[in-house]
Amino acid sequence: MQPTHRAVGTPAPTKTGVVGPLTGALGGHIVFTTAGGGATEVDVLNVANKAISWLFSNARQPDIRADGRVGFDGTGGGKNNIFSINLDGTGEMMNGTHPEDSYPGWSPSGQSAVFYSTSAMVASESIFSGT
Repeated sequence: MQPTHRAVGTPAPTKTGVVGPLTGALGGHIVFTTAGGGATEVDVLNVANKAISWLFSNARQPDIRADGRVGFDGTGGGKNNIFSINLDGTGEMMNGTHPEDSYPGWSPSGQSAVFYSTSAMVASESIFSGT
């Protein structure tokens, strides 16, 4: 028997529910970064048919929102900023204001984005969020 390492009086974790299959645009898609020849790009894997498609060049750190919108950090090629784009490659939009902004992510509701910045305008490392 394995020893347990809980404080006295701390209840054991219990299973509260089962996560079901993903639905909507997010279900069945994985966004990821690939690198080759000194450049990075964001690609999409369609899990259902195992097809990988290109989404954006000079990009990294993708995060997908439940409706299929992808946030990412543009890197080089005049794209040094935070961007977002739809899974089908339409609707490209620059969302950041400084090339130092990176690591974009979505809030659980998808209504806000969060990112990390080392911008001189801030004078320190910070995490920002906004709508």
